[in-house]
Amino acid sequence: MKKISTIYDKCCVKDTLLEVFCNTCSKINTPSIFDFWQGMYLLSSIFNRKVVIELDDKLYFPNLYCMFVSDNSAFLEESQNVLENIEKTVIEDEYEFINSYTSPNSFIEMMTERTSLGLKNCIRIAVSSMDTFFKSKDSIKLITDLYYCPTNRRGYNGKNRYEFNDVYITLSGKCTGTDYFDNIKTGHFSEEFLARTITIAGNKSKTVKENSEGFDKLRTCIKEIQEKTKTPIFITYDSYAARLLKRLARNNASKRYGPRPYELAIKLSGLLAINERSEKITTEHVRNAYKLIEATYRQLNIYITKREFEENNRQFNDAIKKILTLISSAGENGISHYEVYQKVRYYITNEEFSQIMTILFEYNLITKYMHMNGKAIIYAPNENTDKLDNKGAVKIIKTLLNAG
Repeated sequence: MKKISTIYDKCCVKDTLLEVFCNTCSKINTPSIFDFWQGMYLLSSIFNRKVVIELDDKLYFPNLYCMFVSDNSAFLEESQNVLENIEKTVIEDEYEFINSYTSPNSFIEMMTERTSLGLKNCIRIAVSSMDTFFKSKDSIKLITDLYYCPTNRRGYNGKNRYEFNDVYITLSGKCTGTDYFDNIKTGHFSEEFLARTITIAGNKSKTVKENSEGFDKLRTCIKEIQEKTKTPIFITYDSYAARLLKRLARNNASKRYGPRPYELAIKLSGLLAINERSEKITTEHVRNAYKLIEATYRQLNIYITKREFEENNRQFNDAIKKILTLISSAGENGISHYEVYQKVRYYITNEEFSQIMTILFEYNLITKYMHMNGKAIIYAPNENTDKLDNKGAVKIIKTLLNAG
């Protein structure tokens, strides 16, 4: 059967850094979507303010913030190892590589010192845990502010005045599904930060292939790009591409592309162009940039929806097991309707609880009677309750509910 080509395959033009990087990752079983966006992050990170995109007399730097989310921590670890191995094979003095927690003040002090030494603040952040790296909201505010690569920043950190110049930050962070949802729920990851971050979710492994190239061809490819960008490169749009970019931005009412797609599309179309060793952005680059945004945003929504369903399903199963345990342990004296519901109300709704209790009673899996005062409903176990294990109860009740 012929493999269906995806937008990621289309963007991995032969003998470009993206294609070589994805081939290098064929040895590990990480999701293909992880490989592609790690390649895009790597492509963006090696320019160090030497590539600029020009549009309407404005300058944009093609740096990316990427967050990789998965329930499989092994995928996150393997992806991180690939990036760290690449950093070890390509040695430069121009950038700072960060792979562990750095406080906001320490981060500012590092940039201030680099400025005093006459170095640009080209910093690659590739961390194995977003949850650990962003310990405080101050960290997130700082990184969010630096997303647009300011030429100059001055301020006061509570102890000393600081000034640093020529910022170019790229971020590749890993996040387990649990940490991602917890940080979203608590508002730790601000909306402004998330709007500037490409969030890539994936749990599906790919087929591992043997690849004899290893890092050799990738190293050569990176060296070629570094050689090409010794002199700053200005990437421009052809007139048709610029018009298409703005038209697609206006068509964002459907939220197909998530928040802030315009600036992201500028960065991505520029990266796709230079990946093909071109200094001119075409309509195809723009279309592919928007398709990448849409595909990634759609994949994240699928991941969130699927995980919420699984979580709700798990909670529903837990509620049934909890109900049977409570009734069984209550003995012949039974337990009131109110007491049982209070123990499971965080798992299921009142309507779902009533449906479950009705099925348990009607199929003689529990005994139900009224308290002597005529008000409280009491549930008590019977011989069928004791014979029914939790797994069997869940299966029977869900079958009956679906049948109804």
